[in-house]
Amino acid sequence: MFLAAVLLITAISTNAQEAKKGDFNVGITAGAGLSTMRIEDPYDLKDPEGITNIQGGLTFDYTFVNNFFMEFGLTYQRKGYKMDGNGYESNDKFEIDEETKTTVHYMVVPITLNYRINLGNFGLIPQVGPYVGYGLAGKTITTYNLELEDASMQQVAEKMLNDMRNQAKETNVFDSEHSNRVDFGFRFGLGMAFSPKVKFTVGYDLGVLDLYRGDNVDYKTKHSTLFGTLTFYFNGKRDKKEESEEKNEMIETNELDENTENNKTDE
Repeated sequence: MFLAAVLLITAISTNAQEAKKGDFNVGITAGAGLSTMRIEDPYDLKDPEGITNIQGGLTFDYTFVNNFFMEFGLTYQRKGYKMDGNGYESNDKFEIDEETKTTVHYMVVPITLNYRINLGNFGLIPQVGPYVGYGLAGKTITTYNLELEDASMQQVAEKMLNDMRNQAKETNVFDSEHSNRVDFGFRFGLGMAFSPKVKFTVGYDLGVLDLYRGDNVDYKTKHSTLFGTLTFYFNGKRDKKEESEEKNEMIETNELDENTENNKTDE
C-alpha cells in the first residue's frame, strides 16, 4: 500500500509546474481538523476540549507575479468546543459528570497571499492572510452521565440524574444578546502541490473576535482551528492578455537567438 501511494504521488507530481503570471484557477476544497476555543476568564474554568472541524466549498486563485498568487474562497465550516462542568459528587458514593458541547456553523471567506516554492516537480506553498466568517446557526447541548460507586445509592443517584437531564435544555448560541455572529481572524498554512490539479494544505485559523461580547461579559472566547484540506482544481486558465504578452516575449527571444546565430555564421 505504501509503495502504491508513493508511485501515485510520483506519477501526478511529474505534471507539477510553477504558478505563472495571469494564471486563474477554480477548485473545490474539503477537509477536517480540530476546532476548539481559547477562553480567558476570571473564574478559572476547566480548559475546553476540541471537536471535529468539518469544512468544504469553492476556492479561487489568481497569480499576479510568477509564483505569487492570491487565494480566496467561500467555504462552510463547523467550529466549536466541549467543556466539562462541575456536575455533582456525593462523598465518593456516586458522581454525575457534566459536559457542555457548543457547535457553531459558519460561512467563511479566507483571503491569503501565497508563494510557491518549486522543488523539482513538487511545490511547497506557504500562505498567510485574514479570514472572515458569518455564523449561520449554533447550539449548546449539556449532557449528564452517572458513575455509581455505591449500589445502595442507585435509586437516589438515578433520580438526581433524571432531574438534571430534564432541566438541561438545548440552547441557540445566537439567541443571546451577547452573541457575535461575525468571526474574524488570521490564517496560516502550508500547501503541498502534487500537480496543477491537486493540492493538500495544513493550516491554522486564529480567531481574534469574541464569540460572546458585551458590558456584562467578563470573559473572552475566541475560535482556534487546526485543519487539513484537499483541493482539486477543475477549471484553470491563463489571462488572455498575459498569455499573449508571454507568447510575444518568446517569439522575440527566439528571433534574437536566430539573429545571433546568423551573425556568428556570417563572421
